[in-house]
Amino acid sequence: MTAWPRLIFAGTPEFAVPSLRALLETGDGPVAVYTQPDRPAGRGRQLRPSPVKTQALAADIPLYQPATLRDPLAQAELAALKPDLLVVAAYGLILPPAVLALPRLGCVNVHASLLPRWRGAAPIQRAILAGDSETGICLMKMDAGLDTGPVYARARCPIPRGLTGGELHDRLATLGAVTLRDLLPDLLAGNLIAEPQDPSQASYAPKLEKTEAGLDWHRPALELERQVLAFNPQPVAQTQINDQTLRVWRARAEIEPHDAVPWHRTAGGTNGDRCRHGRWRVAFNRSAITRWTAVARRRVSGGPSAGWPATAHDMNVRGIAAQTLGQVLGGGRSLATALPPALSRTPPRDHGLLQELCYGVCRWHPQLQALLDHLLIRPLAGAEHMVRALLLTGLYQLWHLRIPEHAAVAETAAAARQLQNPGR
Repeated sequence: MTAWPRLIFAGTPEFAVPSLRALLETGDGPVAVYTQPDRPAGRGRQLRPSPVKTQALAADIPLYQPATLRDPLAQAELAALKPDLLVVAAYGLILPPAVLALPRLGCVNVHASLLPRWRGAAPIQRAILAGDSETGICLMKMDAGLDTGPVYARARCPIPRGLTGGELHDRLATLGAVTLRDLLPDLLAGNLIAEPQDPSQASYAPKLEKTEAGLDWHRPALELERQVLAFNPQPVAQTQINDQTLRVWRARAEIEPHDAVPWHRTAGGTNGDRCRHGRWRVAFNRSAITRWTAVARRRVSGGPSAGWPATAHDMNVRGIAAQTLGQVLGGGRSLATALPPALSRTPPRDHGLLQELCYGVCRWHPQLQALLDHLLIRPLAGAEHMVRALLLTGLYQLWHLRIPEHAAVAETAAAARQLQNPGR
């Protein structure tokens, strides 16, 4: 019986997690996982593990976190694992030639663009900014250059108008995992031939900078729409209105009548604003997150600082989810032990929603936490874990369950009231 090849996976952010899961479902899975060291994150600047590290630990896979692979000791450690193939997905560290030469079958990268277009760190956002109608995934044989290696396979993904950077990220992460899983047997058997890239068609996708987030209302409306969409959820497009910073999460350029003024900004009431540019205008909704931060501040200042009561009568299922997540994220309990008592207090018809909220927030916790830390005007104290859990639940509802903004705000506020006053 032929032994399953020794695979090693290297990745760091959420994009890489589906590819790691795909490898776990094939053969014996990877013999080791490499990811970047834990980094300080959030306003507290506490060390936070990468999503890939969290997945690897859950799967009980040996984990390595070298600060660099240029270190001879790190290279010797990798060589001792005797890898047949190194699979890379958004690892974030440079693989020097000595590392590229270690695996018997080389190193393959799951890259989020149709190479040679958008080589570099931010291919997803740059594709939206440029107005590309499609992008995709490439399985590329790695060489010493920056995403310059020959390509084993491509899988295409359309970019419909209105798609955000976060939504495209999730689609490409899944597409990359499916492509890797389907082609891995042929790759290991040597049945795939890598085709060289055409360097004359190459374009570069530099890392996103916060300085790019500001909206210049003298630019064409279509460019503003793409900027808003590309920078959702990070770094978030923003503008100044009435001396306040407004973060803009979604926008759409619309054709104006022929008699529209060349350029001006108009208030759209509580639901939105419009800015005109020539015969186009860009319309955007005011962010529900701003209203959530106001709710958070009111609840923090007026409610108990050590968390809300552990029981509640006839409580909003979002409040029960927040209580459960508060115990997990702030109290050290596992979700496996905290969820059953919560389900016993929830009507059977709401069991699915409660589990979706709890498992979803835990899965996307690093991204939701980073977004919340970025948006809150005043950081939450460590003891206010219930407030934090409630806001994370609201964010998850908005961005992953796609409920309307007004409903997300209303349900979050209602849950806050019930948690603070269980009899209401």
